[in-house]
Amino acid sequence: MYTTNSGRYLRVGNVCFVQILLDGDGGDEGAGTGQINIALPIAASANILQTCFNLGTYRNSTTYGALYPIIAASGTTVQPKKISADLTGADQNNTSRYIKMTFFYEV
Repeated sequence: MYTTNSGRYLRVGNVCFVQILLDGDGGDEGAGTGQINIALPIAASANILQTCFNLGTYRNSTTYGALYPIIAASGTTVQPKKISADLTGADQNNTSRYIKMTFFYEV
């Protein structure tokens, strides 16, 4: 859980632009260890290209890093990935943590 859970989106034609901020200590550190999935405001197109582009950053205590998205065709979630691995609950198990993302995708 985070104390700040905010997001916004803007749909222009068949493109959805998204900003997400999950920040602060809302408790439950280490409650999950699996892949983090964040809901999309609108389901992705069945024809979306699965590609990586810079998405945002994460912090867990003193560890920082870049995030890249995985959005499946017709998907309803985005999976933030680190360069070499999934971003998991274990990567967000500290009281000083956040996920910040800005991206767009085809709907």
